[in-house]
Amino acid sequence: MTRFIILLAVIALGLILWYKLSNVPADKRKNLIFWSTAGVIIGTLVVLAITGRMHWLYALGGSIAAFTPRIVLALRYLPLLNRFRQQYTQQRSQQSGQQSADILPGLALPADCWPVCCDRCCVYCWRKRLSSGR
Repeated sequence: MTRFIILLAVIALGLILWYKLSNVPADKRKNLIFWSTAGVIIGTLVVLAITGRMHWLYALGGSIAAFTPRIVLALRYLPLLNRFRQQYTQQRSQQSGQQSADILPGLALPADCWPVCCDRCCVYCWRKRLSSGR
């Protein structure tokens, strides 16, 4: 039962934090995120110290220290991964550019549509009209 109460308290705190983050202006959001993260870390350390499970952090640190040389060796592949990511994003942007040019496949827009359009003759103008709020 106590685990359920703790779970409900964590969920409630998470929802409160989410609500506060969504209602804070952008200039204060970074500061709130920093202090919220610091509070969560300190709270977790206090709970682990009270319950006597602080040794889990030492075990985690030891395992990270044991795998550090392997992780450092794996970091040499980061430029390769970065190149793959760039190729993927370029391919996605090219595909989205092609899709935005053809609003409806097989439907050609009239040649005089854009500068002289009455905003009612084609899907392109309707979408433009809806996005502009007219």
